[in-house]
Amino acid sequence: MKRLWFMIDRLHLRIEQKNRVFLLTTIIVSAAIGAMSWLTVGRMFFPGMWSLFCFVGYPGIIIGLFASIMYLFQNEFE
Repeated sequence: MKRLWFMIDRLHLRIEQKNRVFLLTTIIVSAAIGAMSWLTVGRMFFPGMWSLFCFVGYPGIIIGLFASIMYLFQNEFE
């Protein structure tokens, strides 16, 4: 997350735009990690689209959104 933070901090955007880019990027990356974990393990043990939605949604919301908001509260873009 820190590497992503420094990459976004180097962009020539306003602080609000940097916050939005950071939030959207972390949500997409964590949802993609959840989808990849469902494709490798969950497909055998949890077949069906509902389990895919759970594998994608929970990491996207919990890790992507809530953890990113906590990280934004603790750090500030320049």
